[in-house]
Amino acid sequence: MASGTPAHVTYDAEGNPQARSLERVQRRSGSAALFKEGVLQDIIDQNPGMLPIRDFFPAANTVCSLRREISLELGEQVGQLHGRIDNLLVTDDGHLVLVETKLRHNPESTREVIAQVMEYAMAIGELALPQLEQTLRRGKRPRLGPGETIASLMQRAAAASSRGSVLDDFEDAFGRFRHTGELLVLIVTDEIRTSVERLSRWFGEKLGQGSPLRLGLVELQFYEDADGHVVVPISLLRTRELSRHVVVVDLKEAAASNVVVSVRDTEYGKSFTRQIRKPDTVLTKESFLERAKSVLPGEQFATVQTLVAGLDQLRLAKRGTPTTWQYGVKDATSFFMLATLSDRWVWCQIPVRLIAKLGPDRFNACKRILNEVGVTFYRPEDVEDADKVNALTPKYEKLVGKEQDFIRAIQRVAETATESIRETR
Repeated sequence: MASGTPAHVTYDAEGNPQARSLERVQRRSGSAALFKEGVLQDIIDQNPGMLPIRDFFPAANTVCSLRREISLELGEQVGQLHGRIDNLLVTDDGHLVLVETKLRHNPESTREVIAQVMEYAMAIGELALPQLEQTLRRGKRPRLGPGETIASLMQRAAAASSRGSVLDDFEDAFGRFRHTGELLVLIVTDEIRTSVERLSRWFGEKLGQGSPLRLGLVELQFYEDADGHVVVPISLLRTRELSRHVVVVDLKEAAASNVVVSVRDTEYGKSFTRQIRKPDTVLTKESFLERAKSVLPGEQFATVQTLVAGLDQLRLAKRGTPTTWQYGVKDATSFFMLATLSDRWVWCQIPVRLIAKLGPDRFNACKRILNEVGVTFYRPEDVEDADKVNALTPKYEKLVGKEQDFIRAIQRVAETATESIRETR
């Protein structure tokens, strides 16, 4: 794919544009420090949104880095084979993105790299959520703190972004996409030497057109700028355009073990075998309280107990996820979460689907009600702006002594939500 030369535009005192073409950085002794895989990994870790991920997942608005250089054990026996994921990202609609960085002079062929990272992708999909999160906490510079979850990290990233909101059922979608293998592998390099057309055909023959795994090749082009460098990502391959069918095996919560599935691809005349992991176990109220008790100081755990007891009395709808316990309201088909309790924090983001029923005035009123507790659930500057939908995730220490105020606030929000649902039937 050809690309033009970027230009740096400044403006004179009269507002007239002054454009200057930037010079492409070539591999030479003076730029040796730039052309290192670690440099590419750092750039992606610090600014994952620069990658063209929406080419593959158009619904994704925010991309969050989970970590770089993640050690991974592959194979049926622990320690049988070790691998390392260069960068692991997650989107606000629940997709994982594995990034493998390779330089042009690297002796491995692009085909070898793709085969290697496909193994990593399958291994990630087979990890239970607690195992995956524990893996992300190990090593240097982990993004996940003790007890922090992928969901809470994504919520913080979305709250800091103005590009969109995290998916209402993020955890459900995140688990579903991992079970079905619908994730993205990006090979990011300073230059692709192998024919993209040949790689595309080989990838299709290797996995079959029905595979939910998606592959992208991205070239990062560096240009000189007065303050440093400008990085231009160029998409060279998007297998989303090649996929023709996806076979989904839906394992219900009752599944007791992993299932091996074989699918015959009639176009390529091949059978493909994949192990589908059983769904993650969701928390019950009792297991959630046990989990919170194991990590929280006594005073904060007492706050959790008071919140759960008080919210139970409101007779709200409730459900567990793999990492949280939720209270909300329901209509004939949907659950709308209003209070999400983890073992360390509280999240009271009004779901986007519920905002559509509330309308802007009632939505802003709900944000005011929550902030009147004396805890910042929504940024003050966002409370009167109905386009600002992302909430913060305060810890339980902020709610000590304010438990009853919080319970009453959730009751008022639930009453407003129930009335809006009734009016929109």
